[in-house]
Amino acid sequence: MEKPVILGDVIKKTFILCLLFCCQVQAKVNIAASIMPLADWARNIGGTNVAVTTILKPGESPHTFTPRPSQMIMLKKADLFIEVGLGLEFWAGKMVSAADNPKLVTLVLGGLVSTNKADRHEGGVNPHVWLSPRLAVLFCEAIRDRLCEIDPARAGQYRKNYERYAGILRALDSEIRARIGAWRTKEFVCFHPAYVYFERDYGLRHVAIEEIPSRSPSPSELAAVVDEVRRIRARAVFVEPQLDPKVGWTVAKETGASVEILDPEGGFPDRDTYIKLMRFNLGQMEKALK
Repeated sequence: MEKPVILGDVIKKTFILCLLFCCQVQAKVNIAASIMPLADWARNIGGTNVAVTTILKPGESPHTFTPRPSQMIMLKKADLFIEVGLGLEFWAGKMVSAADNPKLVTLVLGGLVSTNKADRHEGGVNPHVWLSPRLAVLFCEAIRDRLCEIDPARAGQYRKNYERYAGILRALDSEIRARIGAWRTKEFVCFHPAYVYFERDYGLRHVAIEEIPSRSPSPSELAAVVDEVRRIRARAVFVEPQLDPKVGWTVAKETGASVEILDPEGGFPDRDTYIKLMRFNLGQMEKALK
């Protein structure tokens, strides 16, 4: 004779199974990143084990950014905050301090890079290190290592994800090098010198219209830029969606060049990942330099 099924036993066993399942499911690592490229790296390294929030919205400039209350609340719950450093996120220190989150780990990627006098920017070190795909491999390695420290149980997954994504970055580096090698000129005109690390990697040279985003050039500086634009026969003047483009339009009108966009931060639909962003900028440069 079969033993009758007792409802209480079924409920008890179901509860135990659910409890065991829940224990096996680990919480996601909450990550906050200052700009889109850093957030995208974190997503690629962390995979489904992380929840990533980008602090700056598309089109916002870190030079003028003010944290919002909702972002302060988000940082209180974060496990990891990733920033560029080198003076880019001048607001980050106060934001982290105000969050008062004892478990929060901060990763400053710019501290991994050796800089020199050629990297000067607004009186300090040029912070646009993320625009070098070669440095991006180094930065992703640092993100991997920090995630392994925070979440050692899933370290193997983070290492595997890093190897996959580092291969994509190296392929991007090879693609950029091959395409730039076919360009007729290696000089371009940009709104401010955000691409010094990119230029160093690929043998380019910028003619900057406005060395300091917060200050318009003097008439003599503007005249010197116009002369340079004519000297290199630039077909385009590049502006940025995060900054006022009026100086670029002035130079373009004076020289007959077109006005095109170079975007150092991305986040817009057609450039919402690091790879898309770098290919977008490469294509924009190609219009003027090939």
